[in-house]
Amino acid sequence: MRLHVRAFGLAVGLVWGLVILGVSLLVALKGAGGEHLSRLGLLYPGYRVTYWGSVIGFAWSVIYGFIAGALLAWVYNKLSGAQRR
Repeated sequence: MRLHVRAFGLAVGLVWGLVILGVSLLVALKGAGGEHLSRLGLLYPGYRVTYWGSVIGFAWSVIYGFIAGALLAWVYNKLSGAQRR
């Protein structure tokens, strides 16, 4: 079975983006406990555990998730010997 590289990348990116958005919003609403989550600012420029920061984190997560998912699908297709139809 061959994976569609762009579709898989988009799916992984959106899921990862929604996870980061949800967790960031929960921590921002709670108002405390974001010490570990704030370290994502090292990977995602402009990210902070705030409402606006969660949107920035979502955008970066979708981008990084897309790249990771597309790379994973590409490697899977190469290693599994899946043929293009």
